[in-house]
Amino acid sequence: MDDFLAINPSWATYSLNSFGLRSLTNFFDVYNQCEIRPLPYIKYGISFAYGMIRMVKPPLHEDMLIPTPTWRVFLDQMDHKYKSSYTLGLFLDNPIFRKNYSLHTELNYTYIKSAYSQNINGNGIELAIDYSALSMPLMVRYTLPHKTIQPFINGGAHYSVFLTNTSSYLINGTLIGNNVLMARHSIGYSLGSGLEYRLKYSKSLFLEFRYTKLYGLSKSESFRRSELQLFTGINF
Repeated sequence: MDDFLAINPSWATYSLNSFGLRSLTNFFDVYNQCEIRPLPYIKYGISFAYGMIRMVKPPLHEDMLIPTPTWRVFLDQMDHKYKSSYTLGLFLDNPIFRKNYSLHTELNYTYIKSAYSQNINGNGIELAIDYSALSMPLMVRYTLPHKTIQPFINGGAHYSVFLTNTSSYLINGTLIGNNVLMARHSIGYSLGSGLEYRLKYSKSLFLEFRYTKLYGLSKSESFRRSELQLFTGINF
């Protein structure tokens, strides 16, 4: 207990104005319990992600936007593999309880350009997709309060809107159509886990692996989306 009468020198040089009331309250709780762990505080920063996005076939509906019944069969039979995507974003992480929990929200820009080619029943099928989107996940994060490396998990709701959304498809080299195959507005969920490496109290690096599933809000659209992403970034 006597050791806790001495304040860590790195704390003494750091302005208490950087921490809110919740963080300072947590400090006294931690101190009284003789625990050594970082204070919670509001974090904001930038992130980058490399991802793999896959179009997922929904149950067939009579009102799906497809050019012909034949193409509808081709859509159902195609093997829609994961394709590369790139994401740049901003995030805000705000403590919501005294210990370990925070509300994590982001604003991300994602771009993907992909092409599928497959032979189905003797027909050469080609599908090209080019889109960009803004996404806004809102998640609850739980962080293990270690001093330097902090594991975390998070999960919550996810909203996405296309800024551009084009697709074209060919059968045996003939352009069949340019219909939109995915809903402009989508909602779903995100689940992720990762590690945060603390450089100092106000800065840290992080690495996160995340899975996202999105469902189109319009029943007439053809595809849902499944995303696997590896995020990295820094908070200030």
